[in-house]
Amino acid sequence: MGGARVIVGSAGPADREAMIALFRETEHHYGGPAAVRPGKAEATFDAFMSPDAPGLLVARAAGKIVGFASFVRVLPGSAPEGSLFLKDLYVSAENRGGGAGRALMAGVARAAQEIGLTRIDWTADADADRTLAFYRGLGARQMTEKVVFRAETDVMTSWLEPQATRQDT
Repeated sequence: MGGARVIVGSAGPADREAMIALFRETEHHYGGPAAVRPGKAEATFDAFMSPDAPGLLVARAAGKIVGFASFVRVLPGSAPEGSLFLKDLYVSAENRGGGAGRALMAGVARAAQEIGLTRIDWTADADADRTLAFYRGLGARQMTEKVVFRAETDVMTSWLEPQATRQDT
């Protein structure tokens, strides 16, 4: 980024190719080459362009998209107005450390405050030291009293089985 000013805003149809490239980079970053599946990045972009899509902000430096943040409002949560859940914050490898991540987090905070929310929650990989340091450097508090659970397709499908055939423990 070389000192280029970072501007955060919305993505639109004209950003399709740049966002698809960034989504593919994200897939590779988190899952390796096998995670980059044909059509996945395109489907992700199309989903974000739908009217009922979650929030999506992009960071631009020197006119180029260098990162994105995706988020959803969660109701009701412990706060009566709910909270914002940051699903993804990603800055391209060559642009990390140039302020895009901080600018995106400011954009997410602005989006939350504009709809009356007072809290943002998110997860991070426990072994991502640089990422954890970044979030701590923003003043975010790492939560220790929560545990994250995940159910993938096989488990979700098992929930759909008739209760008579399930053996709950």
